[in-house]
Amino acid sequence: MIDVDHFKQLNDTRGHLVGDECLVRIAGALRLALPRITDFVARYGGDEFSALLPTTDSEGAARMTEKARQGIANLDISHPAAPSGSVTVSIGFSTFDGLFPYSSVSLAQKADRALYEAKCRGRNCSVYFPMDDAGV
Repeated sequence: MIDVDHFKQLNDTRGHLVGDECLVRIAGALRLALPRITDFVARYGGDEFSALLPTTDSEGAARMTEKARQGIANLDISHPAAPSGSVTVSIGFSTFDGLFPYSSVSLAQKADRALYEAKCRGRNCSVYFPMDDAGV
């Protein structure tokens, strides 16, 4: 799960057309960062995106989330209300190895909780919550 940090403030200060262009550029950066034919990136709603990376373990997912986060930061999209002065994202992720009967909903919920934790840690970072942790 990928969320644009302080996106509402970007829309409020720079306008919805700038916000829309920002989302288009972020989508492009995500596709570049996650290029495998099996990787799937989609807008999840509002300023959130979701990525599915089949056959990717937690270490590989950590590398890919950092590549995506850095790729978006490298766009250097101006965001005067953001602490860094440019658009950043927070990412929450989880992995599922297929050995236990977790649902796709449980996986999304776990990643969403990790995303919330990334926001609590100050944003512009990624957080991993394994599926075997309590709570889902």
